[in-house]
Amino acid sequence: MLTHLLIRNYALIEHLELSPDPGLNIITGETGAGKSIMLGGIGLLLGNRADARSLYNADQKCVVEGTFDVRGYGLEPVFEEEDLDYADSCILYREINPSGKSRAFINDTPVNLDTLRKVSRRLMDIHSQHDSIQLGTNDFQLQVVDAFAGNRDLLVAYQAAYQAYRDAAGRYRQLQEEAGRLRREFDYNSYLFQELEAADLREEEQESLEKELNLLEHATEIKDRLTYASGLLDNPERAALDQIKELVGTLTAVSKLLPEFDGLRARAQSCLIELKDLGAEVERESDRIEVDDQRAGQVRDRLDVLYALQQKHQVRSVAELVQLRDELSLRVGK
Repeated sequence: MLTHLLIRNYALIEHLELSPDPGLNIITGETGAGKSIMLGGIGLLLGNRADARSLYNADQKCVVEGTFDVRGYGLEPVFEEEDLDYADSCILYREINPSGKSRAFINDTPVNLDTLRKVSRRLMDIHSQHDSIQLGTNDFQLQVVDAFAGNRDLLVAYQAAYQAYRDAAGRYRQLQEEAGRLRREFDYNSYLFQELEAADLREEEQESLEKELNLLEHATEIKDRLTYASGLLDNPERAALDQIKELVGTLTAVSKLLPEFDGLRARAQSCLIELKDLGAEVERESDRIEVDDQRAGQVRDRLDVLYALQQKHQVRSVAELVQLRDELSLRVGK
């Protein structure tokens, strides 16, 4: 029941306040006196459209406030459903700013228009000669039957049980969604684990493969240069070893004549030995280098797998992939 109404700065109303008596209240007046405008203000509490053009003073906000005694209306479940504080005295409040922006409150709690309508239309019913009344609606008829039969306690118990059912159903749906999410997460983690497990990861493998690929990709050039270097040391036409041998022979002859030159001979002899050893090692390395395009392709393919997995999981090393694989193994129980 409406116990107090305030309308300020709406249409032709600068300020209106009234407190209806319990029972029948009649407001009369000539055409144009403002009866419909007052109903328009009340319509704002029912969630009707707000318009800044309806302001009495365009520089001030419009305010409509209604205080209701809601005892006996059975609105407790509605307030609980909308997460509102229930009290026997309920205040509906609506304001329109000069910019046209509208705000609504129920008992000082900001609400949207749907919530305002849900509550206010249980408190007010405006009829006119052109409006259909609610006598034909199922909700209204059920309210009349329940009121006549005195079913309030039974209705409250039913509403509480129904709310408990809805809460349980909502929780059940949440658990189903959570179970589905966990299943999807498990399946995805299992797929990731199997992919990493199948990759047969070894922490030092990538560095070794990169070195091998670098050698394989430059094998021809390296072998050619080593062959050329070997030729510089032991080429029949201009071998460095032959020249060093001749140097050793010359210094040997000199040292026989003058023993103090034996140090130079020994150094030349040491160079000869070192060059012979160097030449043998260059030849061995040249023989070891093989041009193997098939093996190079295999190494590239393996590195592509490792690089792709690192990019996919946003890590920078095979060691991090191994750590991720072990973590996934714990998650999927492998």
